[in-house]
Amino acid sequence: MLNRKVILSGLLSLFITGSVNAGVNPSDQSATLNISGSVTDSEVAGCSVGVIGGNTILLESMDDTDLLNQDENGTHMTIVPLHIYGVKNLSDCYDVIQNGRLALRLTGQGDNATGTVLQNSGTATGVGIGIYNYDTTKPVLINNGNLEIKKDGTANLGLQSVKLSGQSATAGSMKGTLTVEIERL
Repeated sequence: MLNRKVILSGLLSLFITGSVNAGVNPSDQSATLNISGSVTDSEVAGCSVGVIGGNTILLESMDDTDLLNQDENGTHMTIVPLHIYGVKNLSDCYDVIQNGRLALRLTGQGDNATGTVLQNSGTATGVGIGIYNYDTTKPVLINNGNLEIKKDGTANLGLQSVKLSGQSATAGSMKGTLTVEIERL
């Protein structure tokens, strides 16, 4: 009987120890996965966007007094050359591009003034990242406008630091995340 009590006590002790060790450590950090994909029609060619020169863009540094006002045409833009190509074959998107049935939609977090430019998540305040058609210098509204794709399958995106409407600009870093999506017209 004494052996049973010792064994039972030992098992109970192991169970409690195991339960304590299975707890959550406050310094642990979970991972977040961003998953995307699609189911496509086998009759429709898949298209993709490539950023010529890489996905990290360095904006031209500007004095806070020289900033362009939000929603004005671009003046000192950083060019981001884009190329549209077929997922399976490089030429898969040729026909839809030639017929003007593709454009690029630019999405991201809009600013807190008028919502037309990309929000700055850096330390500078009163500023955002203006998005432009580099070739025409005209603004492309975030989440609400398209960038035209040229017949050769390219598009030139322009980015520039801008002063937000009704706000004072203060110096600091500029950061933002922009998604370039294929839009079928």
